[in-house]
Amino acid sequence: MIVWNTETEGADGVINAILQGTVDGVVFTAADDQTSAIATAIERDLAVVALNRPVPGRSCAQVVSTNYDGSAELARYLLAGRRQRIAYISGPRERTTMAERERGFREALASNDVLIPSGIPSEPDFSHARFRQIAIDLMKRSVPPDAIACGNDLIAFAVINGLKSIGIQVPEDVWVVGFDGVEMSGWDVFDLTTMRQPLDQMVAEAVSLLIEGIEDRDREPREIQCPTDLIVRGSTAHMLPPGI
Repeated sequence: MIVWNTETEGADGVINAILQGTVDGVVFTAADDQTSAIATAIERDLAVVALNRPVPGRSCAQVVSTNYDGSAELARYLLAGRRQRIAYISGPRERTTMAERERGFREALASNDVLIPSGIPSEPDFSHARFRQIAIDLMKRSVPPDAIACGNDLIAFAVINGLKSIGIQVPEDVWVVGFDGVEMSGWDVFDLTTMRQPLDQMVAEAVSLLIEGIEDRDREPREIQCPTDLIVRGSTAHMLPPGI
């Protein structure tokens, strides 16, 4: 097994390994940043699996979590908790996971006649300082939100940090929710309510699809969606409202 970190090393190493026949299959975990490598792998008839981020328009196996449905469930949870002024902070919308989560959240709110306040910027990359400042700016509005939903847990950590810096209490003054369920979300300092992705299941499914693709190159690529799980912690409330 070979591991590449394309964020620091670029995609050249992956592409060269594919062209030289070094690998029989590739699992991509940040597919939208690696489309050229995916295209090369598919052209070379390798087994290809996109894990975590779906790749629209590419003929490859895909393993994702229920980003749309999970985010819609988060929205319904906040509504059941009588939150009405709900803000949503997204990361880069060109990332398919971010786009699907925001779409699911917005549409679930809209179906209950609740709209997200306008004028909340999305960020082109994950900057703790920027997300922290967005949270501070939100709470300084004439009508501040009573809940802030975040595109992932890392954004939520920055939001909680920003709120605490100006004396805003979570959850007494405002609820905060994330998405992913990373280990840090359970730390006492964050105690973050989040939608947890089943990472072990997703990885196992990706390996299974990769082996299928290596053993049978003519097999039609499949997409598997793994269900997310709402984890309620102290950044909101310690119980699920009825019906959730």
